[in-house]
Amino acid sequence: LITEMLDVAGIGAGTLAMDSQPVRVAAAVREAMTLIAPQADARGMTVSGPASGDPSLAVAADPRRLRQVLLNLLGNAVKYGRPGGRIDIEVAARDGQVALAVRDDGPGLSEEAQGRLFRPFERIEQTARGVEGTGLGLALSKRLVEAMGGAIGVDTRPGEGARFWFRLPAATAAPLAEHPRQAPEPRQAGAHRLLLVEDNASNRALVATVLERNPGWQLVQTTCLAEARAELAVHAFDLILLDLHLPDGDGLELLQWRRDAGRPLPPVLVLSADATPQARERALRAGAAGMLTKPLDLRQFHAEIARCVQ
Repeated sequence: LITEMLDVAGIGAGTLAMDSQPVRVAAAVREAMTLIAPQADARGMTVSGPASGDPSLAVAADPRRLRQVLLNLLGNAVKYGRPGGRIDIEVAARDGQVALAVRDDGPGLSEEAQGRLFRPFERIEQTARGVEGTGLGLALSKRLVEAMGGAIGVDTRPGEGARFWFRLPAATAAPLAEHPRQAPEPRQAGAHRLLLVEDNASNRALVATVLERNPGWQLVQTTCLAEARAELAVHAFDLILLDLHLPDGDGLELLQWRRDAGRPLPPVLVLSADATPQARERALRAGAAGMLTKPLDLRQFHAEIARCVQ
């Protein structure tokens, strides 16, 4: 909630930085589907992407913000769609723009409700009752899309589901970004490079906000084991901040992977909401240098990082 409020305020004040670059749409959609899959599976829902399309199709966007918009729309489709139902992602290119849409088979919305959808803290009573949320996701998505030079809207009628769509400028510059996230910057002189492996966007934003105030810590963010392995294969890191529950496996598999490959691993701090002694013992036995529980105690967080990178 705090992160979303800061983002909305930053856009309104013109202080939220945007790193526009060509981003491959197919890669962005695949990542978003992977991240939303656990929530959809919990409700017995099927998420389907475009049947076919140009794999080189790209939009001019901030990779992190594009992911944030897609996850907001998909998250809403999971929360408000019919249990056991279907969510479809559509992609179409036309007139120098690329349109992406998320369609659900939920209850749909009246014209009056549609007029309130993209306002901060607005929640539609007939659909939001009993559903967790802040009422900021769509308002933030609207501002992010518009800040990237696009437009967003919804097609819906009561009883017929909803189709949320947004359009962004098609990218013409090359090369195209392979992943919908920023490539790691070159190591700064004297800086410690930290690798964050965390699939929750809010948790990533919190860690990034805390660390950006210290120029001696350079953060690279990944969202799953596959991305983390790719980074570790080509870059050196001084510390890994590792979530346990990732969309493609148990976070501790990363420690075993490096041992099997015969390559040393930098110190690993496990970040987990599981505060049980058994979870801590399992992490330490696997080779972690320490474990911090969520929500993070920021004083302890700083102290543990300083201990591990000395």
